[in-house]
Amino acid sequence: LTILLDLDPEIGLKRAMTRNLQENKMQEEGRFEAESLEFHNRVREGYLTWAALNNDRFIVVNADQTPDEIFEEIKEKVVERIKGDFVTNG
Repeated sequence: LTILLDLDPEIGLKRAMTRNLQENKMQEEGRFEAESLEFHNRVREGYLTWAALNNDRFIVVNADQTPDEIFEEIKEKVVERIKGDFVTNG
């Protein structure tokens, strides 16, 4: 089971840049964040496409929430998946 935390790249980049600045890691960690927004949008679309094509093994979670909300959504979806697999596979 793969859990894909989906987030608009613009929001993700802001989070990453803020974290890197706070932790003084712009030099070591800033390379990926330096890529264009278009690049990040293409990467996101690639992951979402892969998840759609393999929905039997992916759970997509909205990551534009608080950590507690993300945890609850993951927990709910994993439990649903386990119950579904149990019913299907007995």
